[in-house]
Amino acid sequence: MIFFSHDFCDNINSVVKFTALDNGTELGKCTLVMNGIYAEVTELTFDRNNPFVVEGLIKSAFNLAANHSCYIGRCAVDDIRIFLDRMNFVCTDGVYENDIPSILMGSCKSCQNNQ
Repeated sequence: MIFFSHDFCDNINSVVKFTALDNGTELGKCTLVMNGIYAEVTELTFDRNNPFVVEGLIKSAFNLAANHSCYIGRCAVDDIRIFLDRMNFVCTDGVYENDIPSILMGSCKSCQNNQ
């Protein structure tokens, strides 16, 4: 079973690191920065053999952000556009964002589409 853990790296700037683990094996990581009503995933790495972990990392990050009074989610990671499009992010002027409730209900369905 995949477990998504998090560590607060900087409480002043609200920087949180998330890690996806499967029986102790690291499948991916992301960094979330919270500022007022905004939360942004600034970095994301994952094992290309397990693309499904992208959705889990992003949803874990924005779930925590919502619990810290953030309402707008942004993602600044370029090489995961296909996932962001499927997760209800809207690209405006090169910035992917949407309200966090919409992001949390979106699904990339990577397992179903075999991607």
